[in-house]
Amino acid sequence: MHIEKIKEDLIGWKYNQEERYLGNPAFGRIQLVSVCDETGREIYQQPVWLEQEGENDIIVNEDQKIAFVEIVRHAVIPPVEYAKKWNEWKPPKGNVSMLIPHPADLRTGVTQLEIPRGFTSVTLREAEEEIRYKVKLVVFLQHLNANTSFFGTSPSVYVCKALTVSSEVPADPQEIIRKVVWLSPEETREVNTLCGTTYASLFLFRRWALKQEDNFWKAIGGRL
Repeated sequence: MHIEKIKEDLIGWKYNQEERYLGNPAFGRIQLVSVCDETGREIYQQPVWLEQEGENDIIVNEDQKIAFVEIVRHAVIPPVEYAKKWNEWKPPKGNVSMLIPHPADLRTGVTQLEIPRGFTSVTLREAEEEIRYKVKLVVFLQHLNANTSFFGTSPSVYVCKALTVSSEVPADPQEIIRKVVWLSPEETREVNTLCGTTYASLFLFRRWALKQEDNFWKAIGGRL
């Protein structure tokens, strides 16, 4: 990827030629870095995304169900390209429908299901914005990096409980959430998704839940 070729006419993004980065105050910057060997000789160049901290929210209600959203995103793999690779990706044995979504299940620009996540400067604002209920903080789990080769920041993973009170946080006008789905731990295991952050956050949650003395959380972890 040659970042110099990216035009400055992208909305909100400006390219800094001297420091070699494409920046946007709302999202962070894409920095072009030179990777060198032990002698200092440049081997190759690559982009590194230095984004806002962000958060990933595992939201559970009193019925021990977990919140997921179906949201329109611009970067979901196009079904045509996905279909070309599907036969290579699917494992030779097992129930592939539970592991890798069939091409017929994909729609351009729409996620399968993912946990609420995004950029925010206020803890759990993203959760209340997307599921439309107030939540109370339970615990911060840890930071999660999607790919340490390309991402220089690691969003926080939180576990929280949804209240029965409607949220006063306005929905993000730049996002289109098709629906909010509440799934039992057993149903969660059947979710087909392309979102690795969702899988990783759920794994962290399960590991945490199984260690809790509170039977509410331990029961969810045992069923997940």
